[in-house]
Amino acid sequence: MALGQEQQAAGGGNRVVWEVQSGAAWRGSGADGVVKGRVSLVALLGYLVYLNWQRTMIVCLIAPAVIGLIRTVSRRLYRIARSTQTATNDLAYVVEENVLAARVVRLHGAQPAQAARFSGLSGTLRRLAMKTAVASALITPLTHMLAAAALSTVIAIALWQSRSGITVGTFAAFVP
Repeated sequence: MALGQEQQAAGGGNRVVWEVQSGAAWRGSGADGVVKGRVSLVALLGYLVYLNWQRTMIVCLIAPAVIGLIRTVSRRLYRIARSTQTATNDLAYVVEENVLAARVVRLHGAQPAQAARFSGLSGTLRRLAMKTAVASALITPLTHMLAAAALSTVIAIALWQSRSGITVGTFAAFVP
């Protein structure tokens, strides 16, 4: 008996050590990715400025709109997720309460009240699920529309800058 407990304690210690090590490794790789991403972003932005500063300005003007859109939708999704979690907890409480006290509910004739309570909470969850679906479905088309507007503006400026004469190669050079 004591040997089994010692093995369990050793296994628990190994698990704690492994989780700490893996957590540190994940944090390190995450920080690594952030640094690489930022360096790449600065390098690519510098290269774009070198190629054509006007087109780079368009990208810089559209980027905050995309970031704002994503931030707004993310906040909405976060609020909905919190409300969904609360509603799920409430529904789980109602179900557990009715399962554990089924006899008392029947004795006092509280089935209609409990059914209405359950129905109301499940309706709330359904509405929250629909809100989540709508918010998630909006982010992709709106982002695509902003990107299409930026690309069309970049193409328009590229064509305007090449008024003296444009060839297929010249046009292709303007569109990355």
